[in-house]
Amino acid sequence: MNTKKISFIAYLSIGCILLSLLLYGIDFLVFRDAHTLFLYLMSSLAFLPLEIFIVVLIIERVVDQSERKAKLQKLNMVLGAFFNDVGNHLLRGLLENFDNKAEISKHFNLKDSWVKKNFRPPPSTPIN
Repeated sequence: MNTKKISFIAYLSIGCILLSLLLYGIDFLVFRDAHTLFLYLMSSLAFLPLEIFIVVLIIERVVDQSERKAKLQKLNMVLGAFFNDVGNHLLRGLLENFDNKAEISKHFNLKDSWVKKNFRPPPSTPIN
């Protein structure tokens, strides 16, 4: 992390703590009931670990999954572009090294007379 981001987080934390103290102070000045104020403070502190659990574990995983899905989509685009440009030449070159090229060729169903419009891109399915 850079120092600019750390200082922003530090300032934000200090600001939130000061705002909380100000609001608790206003509450005490208005209602003059320290006992109830302390009970609300303790219940808020007791709920804090659950809030941390929800934010860190659940929301972080949702964000991580969406980032992973975006990376896989980008990888699929790169792979598609690669095989679109290189794939046919690569397959033709590899096919020359096999003894049973006629049998393999009929599974590919490629013809020398094909032009670019005869090739259809595969459906975009993510790589697992």
